[in-house]
Amino acid sequence: MAVLSTTWEPPGSRCGAVIWTRAWRIVTYGDTIPQAARLYVALGPESLAEGYELLFPLLEERQICHRHVRSPELLRAMEGLAAWAGKSVVLDPPESVDGEALAWELDERLSGRGLTGPTLIAGAQPLGGRTGLVFLRRQEPRGEQGSGARGWLARLLGEGRTPHEPRSAGMHG
Repeated sequence: MAVLSTTWEPPGSRCGAVIWTRAWRIVTYGDTIPQAARLYVALGPESLAEGYELLFPLLEERQICHRHVRSPELLRAMEGLAAWAGKSVVLDPPESVDGEALAWELDERLSGRGLTGPTLIAGAQPLGGRTGLVFLRRQEPRGEQGSGARGWLARLLGEGRTPHEPRSAGMHG
């Protein structure tokens, strides 16, 4: 089992833009933000390096926008944050990619390797594959307002109201 060291550096992207943050390495392709369902791979800290080595070639070949935690230490620190706990790799496939088919392909690549990770991720459903490491979050189209955080924010800012509804109506209730 490979162990990710603090000095491990993933290969540079051949055709995508790479952005480094304190916790994430983000790889994007093109200049549009994917709108399809988001996928998560839930690798444990001890499985990061091997999992990354299995996933990165596929993500690069298919030009799948993604981000991943930079080190096991950062992943352990994120365990205390409910919104990010367990999300070691976050994938944003384009709408043209069948998210469920991609999830099963990722699961197939990871299976039989003894990789570990959490069995639950906030806001995502496990796909029940061989590994139990791949999760899918169905996402409402970004243009729709009315549910979730986007809808709440739109209402708070007074967007999407009827012509007769006062601007502050969304803040009192």
